[in-house]
Amino acid sequence: MSEGAGSPPVALDALRQQVIERLSFHFAQDALTVDDLEARIERAYQARDEGELHSLVADLERSAQPVRVGGMLSGPVVQDLDRLVNVMGDTKRRGPWVPARRIELLAIMSETTLDFTEALIGSGVTEIHLTAVMASVRIIVPPGLHVVNAVSAFMATVSETPYWQDEDLRSAPVIHLSGSAVMAEVSVRPPKGMSKWIPKALR
Repeated sequence: MSEGAGSPPVALDALRQQVIERLSFHFAQDALTVDDLEARIERAYQARDEGELHSLVADLERSAQPVRVGGMLSGPVVQDLDRLVNVMGDTKRRGPWVPARRIELLAIMSETTLDFTEALIGSGVTEIHLTAVMASVRIIVPPGLHVVNAVSAFMATVSETPYWQDEDLRSAPVIHLSGSAVMAEVSVRPPKGMSKWIPKALR
């Protein structure tokens, strides 16, 4: 008989969520590719006992190395890469935060908000590559930022709400969106309360 054959459904579901969280953590540490993560999450939902679930993270836990913190930094540091995983959750980045040069977002059956209104964004291009599956992703962009939206949609909605900007955006920081949305909704809009709306045809 399998190790967890007698486990109550509630306990097994709780362990399943723990395993998915651990897989998401290891993905953020570059221990898994997107394909590996998706395959293991699928197997986690199909698992019928504890042994199957534990096997999905056993090799990762053995190879994980402790992370040593070298010290405190006095100012904001722009990371090269930030990997976000949101599976059946609600994730928000808002307030003063420092976006990485490249953000890789995997959103599955979840809601994610990236609010750049108070973000300490660097000059040049900030890349956001997303994979959204049955998820809602909102990108909130204040005046002074230029957005290039190249997200592909498959049975999905990818929208951008335009508004009037007085500034010359030729030297403004750029947010470049790429990736794909499958049965999902991806929206780019200004902060709430913005005025001076214009129809998309007049941009």
